[in-house]
Amino acid sequence: MGLKFLRDGVDSGNLVAMFGVNGQPEWNFFQHDWNTFIGAASGKKLEILGCKFASATKWIQNVGLSDMATFSEDGSKTSSPKHPYGLRFSPKPALKGVFPKLHGGKSFAGYNEYLETLKAIPENLSLFDVYAADVPGGKQTLIGTLELEGKVITSKFGDESLFFRHQKMDDDIKLRPELNDKTPAFKCPYKYLPF
Repeated sequence: MGLKFLRDGVDSGNLVAMFGVNGQPEWNFFQHDWNTFIGAASGKKLEILGCKFASATKWIQNVGLSDMATFSEDGSKTSSPKHPYGLRFSPKPALKGVFPKLHGGKSFAGYNEYLETLKAIPENLSLFDVYAADVPGGKQTLIGTLELEGKVITSKFGDESLFFRHQKMDDDIKLRPELNDKTPAFKCPYKYLPF
């Protein structure tokens, strides 16, 4: 999932979170936690993809969060941003069963049917508790709840013009060098690749 926070006079703050590169075995969007830090991918194709990503950064399993902490909603900049190592979005327990019930427990015929099920989520619902981890493997602290405001909708703008920027973990490590040795770095297992 991607989140975008609009700020006055500066670029929006963005983050992405996921269950894992290998995906999840079921369609239930609310079955698992979503993280800005994930485990390693498995399988040769995804390892090769990881090698390509590693040509840009060695911390391919993390998303940087320091930009989100650098500017406030009104666009003012802080001189010393404080940001967590990562965020975990934990679905509200009641939601784990809501999604399958909305679709009657059947398999999805395709993506459009999946979108229609997402649109059936009750409005103004609390979706995820948000936890911040200060360091890898450290204590996670509840910092808020992600809630719907109104109904889930689809839009042509969202499909064709809305983009989310991934901030590299490199930026966070420059501000917090103590994370360098604690953050898993990807090492390509292949000597020669076709790119």
